[in-house]
Amino acid sequence: MVISDSSRADDADDEVLAVSPDLSDAELNELFGASWPDHRPTSFAPVWSRSLVWIAARRGGPLS
Repeated sequence: MVISDSSRADDADDEVLAVSPDLSDAELNELFGASWPDHRPTSFAPVWSRSLVWIAARRGGPLS
């Protein structure tokens, strides 16, 4: 499921919220590394196995 502002669909920088999207460890580790300087690369599989739902925000492609 994707939520976006369809009135601005031609704007490449539109924000998009996705419900339970596929996210790679590389993508999440890059985001966490930018947010927390002491973050160490990890596998997120244990997190997903305990999660009912998650939301991802994207702006022009990458996680925001």
